[in-house]
Amino acid sequence: MVYFDTPHEFSEAETQILLTIAGHLAFAIERRQAALELAASEEGYRTLAEAAHDAIFIINKNDEVSYVNSFAAKM
Repeated sequence: MVYFDTPHEFSEAETQILLTIAGHLAFAIERRQAALELAASEEGYRTLAEAAHDAIFIINKNDEVSYVNSFAAKM
């Protein structure tokens, strides 16, 4: 790491590196936030589906049952 003991003005190359790093960090933070929001949304729908007094099934594109709520499981 380079330290300067006198005032230093960043070069264009240093500025571009910092902007690139900042862009990557912003993308990572946004992606993590989106993942957290998706997990919270999924949990809300899961809670709703489990509390429903209706049979709820999810069938995937291979015609396989991938989810059955507790009401449907009791049928």
